[in-house]
Amino acid sequence: ELPSCLGVPATVTVVYDCPTGQLTKPYTVERGTVDGHDAITFVSRQIIEPREVDRRESFDAVTLLPIREVEVSTPDSEPFRATSTWEADVIARSSLAEGFFTPEAIGVVFPTFDELMAAIPAGMTTYWLGPTYQGPAVASGFVLSYADWSGDVVMLSYDRIDRRFAMPPALQVFTSPGEDASSPANMVPGCPGTTATRVGGATAVLRCPGDIPGRLILELGYPDAAVRIDAPYRCEDGECTLSPFNDADTLLALAGALVPR
Repeated sequence: ELPSCLGVPATVTVVYDCPTGQLTKPYTVERGTVDGHDAITFVSRQIIEPREVDRRESFDAVTLLPIREVEVSTPDSEPFRATSTWEADVIARSSLAEGFFTPEAIGVVFPTFDELMAAIPAGMTTYWLGPTYQGPAVASGFVLSYADWSGDVVMLSYDRIDRRFAMPPALQVFTSPGEDASSPANMVPGCPGTTATRVGGATAVLRCPGDIPGRLILELGYPDAAVRIDAPYRCEDGECTLSPFNDADTLLALAGALVPR
């Protein structure tokens, strides 16, 4: 039983049911010795046409650090086998100085909000949640982590405050300035059973792209811009899982907090 799932390998988060929104796939679990370590081995089979991939991922039973991974792929022609091994030294946490893992101590420097927003031309209409967001829709809170401008669309990425620069970001907000999309006629519902509604000063409608079952996108029409809120999904080994923020009530609550910058 793990007190915390932060920092452990993705496979471990699945088997131990960590609350990280990781993908779920069928595994069998074996206990034994691998390269002299007491190990837990996760065995899985995945079919990616026209291949079958058998994978054995072994982790130290105490530290949960990876030891060995063996992958056997059987295509139409020749089978392929790959083996990866890892070595790690474990240092007692008590032997390290206080603050050893703070971002400043390990050389992580987060850009300031002014530095991030410098990528957006002055005067460009941009809807955002502010540099940080705290609200009932997101218990952990959001922090602005990236800003970009493609010439006609402003993109802002937000991370959870407790998981900065995770991939993918927790939330993305896209603004197409100067586009009047506020008329309900322009906001045709894209999900069965939904209707256009008003959120603040915008017309809002949920879209169902259909690429990932259950995925939602919220589109907002303002008199001066069209805005899209997206909670990106995560894919691994050909399988995708939805963001915990991919929820109609959550997206609508976040839309209500948007303001022009």
